[in-house]
Amino acid sequence: MENKSVLITKANLGDPIAFGELVSPYLKQLTTWLEYTLDDDGEDCLQEALLAAWLKLPQLKQPEQFKSWLFRIARNRCMDYLRRHRKERLVETPLENELGYLSRMSYSEGGDSLSDLISQLTGSERYVIWSYYVERVPIRQISQERNVTEGTIKRLLYNGRNRLRLTINQEEEGVKAMSNIKQIVLPDERPTIEIRQIQVEPFQVILSEQPWFFVPLEVGGKAQWCMYDPPDWCRTDTCLTKVTGHAQVHGLDCLEITEEWDSYEGGKVVKRKWRTYVRQMDDFVQILATISVNKGVLNINTFLDENYVDRWGDKNPRIWQDDGRFSIEGNHLTTTDRTKSGGAGFYEVRIGQKVFSCLRVFNSSAAKGDAGTLVEAYLTQEGRTVLFRRYNDLNWRRSPDWYPSAQANHRLFLDGVEYIHWYDCLSNYSLGITI
Repeated sequence: MENKSVLITKANLGDPIAFGELVSPYLKQLTTWLEYTLDDDGEDCLQEALLAAWLKLPQLKQPEQFKSWLFRIARNRCMDYLRRHRKERLVETPLENELGYLSRMSYSEGGDSLSDLISQLTGSERYVIWSYYVERVPIRQISQERNVTEGTIKRLLYNGRNRLRLTINQEEEGVKAMSNIKQIVLPDERPTIEIRQIQVEPFQVILSEQPWFFVPLEVGGKAQWCMYDPPDWCRTDTCLTKVTGHAQVHGLDCLEITEEWDSYEGGKVVKRKWRTYVRQMDDFVQILATISVNKGVLNINTFLDENYVDRWGDKNPRIWQDDGRFSIEGNHLTTTDRTKSGGAGFYEVRIGQKVFSCLRVFNSSAAKGDAGTLVEAYLTQEGRTVLFRRYNDLNWRRSPDWYPSAQANHRLFLDGVEYIHWYDCLSNYSLGITI
C-alpha cells in the first residue's frame, strides 16, 4: 500500500481506487462501530460517511491524521442520522448550562442521580471536562478557545475531577477501607456445584438480565454477585448492581445501573463504583456508556467513541436456544453455523441445596485470535443466570497470576483451540438469598 500522502493526492484527483485503499484498513472497525450504534441502519450511515469523506478529502491538511479525521466524520454523520431517521431527542444543551451528552430522567428515590452528579460542577468545569475527556481536545486548544491560561484549564480539570470523585464516593485504589458494600450475603467459599445433562422439552431463553451482571433489567432491580477463584475457590471480587432509573445517551433511551465493587488486591480492600448505561431491545442488550473514576481521573466512555466496541464489547444477544450452532463431542466444541444461537444442551445445575433446569450457553464473541476468552453460562427458562464460568486461551496474559492457580482446572476446546476454566461467578439468585 502506498503512503497516505500519495493516496490522498491520487484520491483528490478523482481516483476511487486510491480512496478505497485509504479507507480499507479502517473499514471493518468503522462498520462494526456504526452497526453497534445504529443497528440495521449502520450500512446506510457508512455510505453517507464515506461519501462525505470523499468530498471533504481536499480539506485534510495532515495525512497522518486520516483515521481520526475519518472517524470524526462518521461520528458526525451518525449524530445526523439519529436526528433524521430515529427522530429521538438528542441532548444539545449548551455545555455552559449542562454537561450535555447524558440526560438523566430518574424515577428512583434517594439515589445520587446523574443530574445531581453534574449539578456539583460549575459551568466552566463542565465545559473543560467534556472537551478534554470526551472530545479529546488538548489543554492548549481549550485554553485558546476559552481565552485563559493553560494553568487555569488544568485547575478546572483538577477541581472538576475531585468534585465528581467525592460525589461518586470513589476511594483511591489501594486504600484499606471498610467494605463498600454494606452487607456481603454470599459465602466466603464457593458451594458445591454439580452439573449433569438431562432430557427435557427444549426451551428458548429470553435473557431478562444485563449479561453477565445478574441484575434484572427493570428499575429497582438489584443483584449481589461475586467471583470465586481457584485453587481454593474462595470469594474474591464482590459486586452489588442496582438499576437506579431511566436515562438517555446521545438520545437513546436506556437504564442507569450502578455497580459497587469490593475487590481484594494485595491483602487490601479496594472500593470502586461505576455507572453503566444499558439499552435493552427485543433481541439484544447493549452498553451505551460507562462512567468511572480511577486514581482521581474521570473516565467517560460512550458508544460514539472510536474504539468503544473493542474495549466494551459488542451487543449481547437476549435470545438463546439450542438450534445447532455447535457440534459437541465430550469437551470438544466445533462451530458448525455461526448464525445460530450459542445454546449447547440442557442441564440440571445443583448449587449447594438449590437445583435449576438450565440451558447451557457459550458466548464466544471474545474467542478471537490466540489470546481469547470464552464464557460458559447456565440460564433458566425465566431468563436468569445461575452460573457464569470464564475460560481463557492458554496465551491470555492480561492478568499474569491467573495461570498457575488455574492450570489444573477443566479444559474446553473450541474449534481446536484450548481454553482453561479460570473462575466462577454466582449471585444471590443462584443461592436463593434475598437482598
